[in-house]
Amino acid sequence: MMITPFDWGNEDDRKEWIAIVGEFGEALDLKPADSFRDERMAERLHKTSSGILDHLAKFLFRATSIAYDEDHEVITEYDLWEAFERMRRGNFTAKNPWKQPPWKSVKPRLLPDEDAEESNLWSRKKPAKKNEVH
Repeated sequence: MMITPFDWGNEDDRKEWIAIVGEFGEALDLKPADSFRDERMAERLHKTSSGILDHLAKFLFRATSIAYDEDHEVITEYDLWEAFERMRRGNFTAKNPWKQPPWKSVKPRLLPDEDAEESNLWSRKKPAKKNEVH
């Protein structure tokens, strides 16, 4: 017997997937902020897991752990975003279907230091001492 991933394009698979992820959401100790029975939410969970229940279970375990660590009362979309980022481990070909937290920066940027000397951008001027007059 071969078990295949749920096919979102197949109506029967989609209905069964929505029912299963809905049960997952209800079984969690820490509930999701939005119902997993919502078709859009179920579709995003499908994209996240490629329709494979084992991947879904691992993803939800990670999202729940993140929510607990952040002292959230529910699993937020940001927890789901963070769980996806941690699970993809550098594979940036997969698009994260979850909303990115506003405090997360995609890439760090090096900004020019206005106080840096022109000849050496990495050195900084020493701050003046309290009683020192310039």
